[in-house]
Amino acid sequence: MKADNQSATPLSPRFDARRPPRFKIEIDITIISRTSGILKGYTVDISEFGIAAILAIEVAKLWN
Repeated sequence: MKADNQSATPLSPRFDARRPPRFKIEIDITIISRTSGILKGYTVDISEFGIAAILAIEVAKLWN
C-alpha cells in the first residue's frame, strides 16, 4: 500500500474517459456466498465500479 502522501497510479498506461481508472490493491479477502459457502482469495484491483479478485475455486456466474 502507498503512504498517505503518495498518489496512486492507474494500472492502464492510457487514459480512457469512458471508464474509471483501476488501481492495484492486494489484500486477502474472505467472501461468504449463499451458494458456494466461504471463499478465500485476494484482491487484484479496484475502481469506481467494483473490485477484481482471485479466488481459490471457480464460482458459478449467477447473474447476466
